[in-house]
Amino acid sequence: MYTRTLGESERCLRPRPAIPRGETHIVAEIVTELPTRTLAEGLAARLRSRIQGGELGAGDRLPAQRDFARELGVARPTLQQALRVLQDEGYVETRRGASGGTFVRPLDGPAEIWFETVRNDLAELEDILAFRAAIECEVAIRAAGLRSEHDLAQLRHSQDLIATATTSAEFRRADALFHGVLAAASGSARLEQAARGARGELFSPIDRTLSPQLVDTTLFDHGLILEAVETADPDRAVAAIRAHIETTRRELRVAVERTTD
Repeated sequence: MYTRTLGESERCLRPRPAIPRGETHIVAEIVTELPTRTLAEGLAARLRSRIQGGELGAGDRLPAQRDFARELGVARPTLQQALRVLQDEGYVETRRGASGGTFVRPLDGPAEIWFETVRNDLAELEDILAFRAAIECEVAIRAAGLRSEHDLAQLRHSQDLIATATTSAEFRRADALFHGVLAAASGSARLEQAARGARGELFSPIDRTLSPQLVDTTLFDHGLILEAVETADPDRAVAAIRAHIETTRRELRVAVERTTD
């Protein structure tokens, strides 16, 4: 059990205003699938979110279809349809031969489409970030009270992986690990799922390059979150999450402007 402290963390939990008509798809995708979405389309959305969130990176080979379908809890034909959707969108490719299989492609194409969409509707980006802040604030509050020593060790390990990353894919995977462990430490499977979905709505601006400055900034932001969670301080954890998401907002804004031409 833990006691939630009022202050910054309490302000973070204020009821959100009603989402305007036409902007409900973010919540709908995370909480439940739209009635008109087929199973294959829903599965494609789940896998797309994992790729965009950095859990799966360029060059990663997906498990054999039989095993992957079992892991995902779907029929193999459903998985095959979902993979065809992702292949058409440029997220994965199938290679033949003894060393073949389904692999995650470099994300230049999907990233360009995503940035073009955001550039035409910046309010959508702000909505995604607001939703992510609401979810991760609650994650931070709960993680500060419920985290285990194993959770802390995993968070430190992810920091080491970020510091030693040499490619964008390695960085994104380590970054996803940090946020995934933090969400799991909340003790809520629903919050963990929502946090993964919110991160998967975004495209990291480092999909093309990995800069030392970005690594340093991420390590600093994550370090503040880790310290707050380690010392069981929910208000500091929330403040650190808010600062980290603000960093993401600035990076994405710069990336959007950079891709204007």
